[in-house]
Amino acid sequence: FEDQLPIKCGELTNQMRLNLEQNKECLIALSRFKFSLVINGLTDILKTIDNTRYGGFDQEKNS
Repeated sequence: FEDQLPIKCGELTNQMRLNLEQNKECLIALSRFKFSLVINGLTDILKTIDNTRYGGFDQEKNS
């Protein structure tokens, strides 16, 4: 992770290390939250498509 940072400023102080760890934890939590939102959204879309497809099939069959 540290190698990907644009600027390195030598040795990290304890406060800098603490901030870095907090930032990592925050980014991980945010990524998990966003991933969950995306998966839920995709699931809803697939359910809608599935319901539309079978609903349309039933209507054609009854016509």
